Amino acid sequence: MNAVLEAKLARIKNYRTSYELCMSDDDGTTYLVCYSEGRSRRDVWNILCKGAHHITKIIGHNPECVWAKRASDGCKVGKWRIYWSGRTQRDAYLEGERAYIGDV
Repeated sequence: MNAVLEAKLARIKNYRTSYELCMSDDDGTTYLVCYSEGRSRRDVWNILCKGAHHITKIIGHNPECVWAKRASDGCKVGKWRIYWSGRTQRDAYLEGERAYIGDV
């Protein structure tokens, strides 16, 4: 393991598990929205409200969510789907991180 990866893993060692929230379009382009400890619909809504300016840059219009039946399935915004990937933050570090929406 390289030093950067070890430092990232050491930072999250004694914290609660955080889960990866992603957004992907129909073409397969996937971005990291954030890592969050909560996985409810309210958590997704709060994250979308806080990061709306980043999401608007990618989507090209104001996001209007169409919610899935289960909270874990996230929501649909135009051709984009915002969902929990099923990976933890630790898994993402080990398997390879996705591009962050704030860097796009």
